[in-house]
Amino acid sequence: MSATTSQTILVIIAPEDRPFLVPYLKPLLGMATIKVATTPKNSNNLLLDAISKAEATDIICTCPETLVTILETQPDFRHPLTAHGRKSTLKLEDYAGTFVRLSGRSPVNCLILNPLKQLVTVPYGKFITNHYISKILKPEGWPKAQPFNWEVWSPENSSKLLALFSNAKLIACDIENIS
Repeated sequence: MSATTSQTILVIIAPEDRPFLVPYLKPLLGMATIKVATTPKNSNNLLLDAISKAEATDIICTCPETLVTILETQPDFRHPLTAHGRKSTLKLEDYAGTFVRLSGRSPVNCLILNPLKQLVTVPYGKFITNHYISKILKPEGWPKAQPFNWEVWSPENSSKLLALFSNAKLIACDIENIS
């Protein structure tokens, strides 16, 4: 993995990640300049201030509190709900590998990772972390995101959709939504 010397990565960690930062994560980040924040960024202003102060081009987040802030900056994010309609707890494990672009004073790439202890506690920890990190160190190796288009079926558009489906290689149906 090779970072450019012009990359500055702000690593926002939970306190329990500190022992794993230098011996395990830093070697995976190559030549990038690393800045570390150990206090949660639980508001958009705190997050933007930390980015600005670090002059960060990228962020790696392993802090659960900051995860919430990062996700809530995304215009299409909808907080998952429990069966009782309450907001569920967001977990790093559910978002590990997620790559988003934060808008702000200057756009910044942001990568969510599992807690850093997984670099040594699971056999695939280093491999999967290295794979995820390649999203910011070697973005050209990842496919470009394709636009996601959808349309609700109705009798009026049935013929058009049937023609479209007849040439499809894959068709998906969302069965989880309740209307």
